[in-house]
Amino acid sequence: MNIDILYGLPFVKLEIQYRGKRLILNKVLIDTGSAGTIFNANVVDEIGVVPRKMIQWILFEA
Repeated sequence: MNIDILYGLPFVKLEIQYRGKRLILNKVLIDTGSAGTIFNANVVDEIGVVPRKMIQWILFEA
C-alpha cells in the first residue's frame, strides 16, 4: 500500500467492487480515529451503490 502525505494527512488509492463493477478512487483520506467510512453518493452511484434510507434522530433534552 502506498500512502501519500498531502497537507500533512495520509491518503491512499482505493478500489471499491460492488456486484461485479469496479471503481477506483485516487485520493482517499485514512482516518484511523473514525468509527465508519463515508463516500460521496454521486461518485459510488457509478457502480450501483446507493445510500440506505436515512434514519431521523430525535433528541430530547432532560
